[in-house]
Amino acid sequence: MATTSYLITSALLVQSATRQAGRPITLVGSADMACVETGTE
Repeated sequence: MATTSYLITSALLVQSATRQAGRPITLVGSADMACVETGTE
């Protein structure tokens, strides 16, 4: 299973994974949200 999406830099992101047992979920964000990593200090 592979999904494609575009990043805010217009780069194409392709994610692939093996489907496991259970129902599939879709994570959806909006244009004004982003993932931010935080430090572990």
